[in-house]
Amino acid sequence: MRRLAFQKALSERINAGDVLTIGEFAVKEAKTKAFVQLVKKQTDARRILIVSDQFDENTYRSAHNVKPVKLATASDVNTEQLLAFEKILVTDGALAKLAERTSASGKATARQE
Repeated sequence: MRRLAFQKALSERINAGDVLTIGEFAVKEAKTKAFVQLVKKQTDARRILIVSDQFDENTYRSAHNVKPVKLATASDVNTEQLLAFEKILVTDGALAKLAERTSASGKATARQE
């Protein structure tokens, strides 16, 4: 049931135009200002979820003090997070993992029926 909810939430956010894709998301220096500038280049939304297949240490450190922005890996992001933020930035690497998660839910649902 959780997988189906995740799939539905992701689909609805994509259809609403709230999911933006980017090649990669990485901050070169561990500075909050650099992180904020990188986010602002992508969207002017206030609450942003950034989903990637992985983040480097500089990106984690620079995001630490930016409360309206959350970093999540594609394997750990959950339905509540998908619904809680205005915009969702997804890296190309994370797209593949999210596709795996949503296609796996279809197989699990088919087996249960």
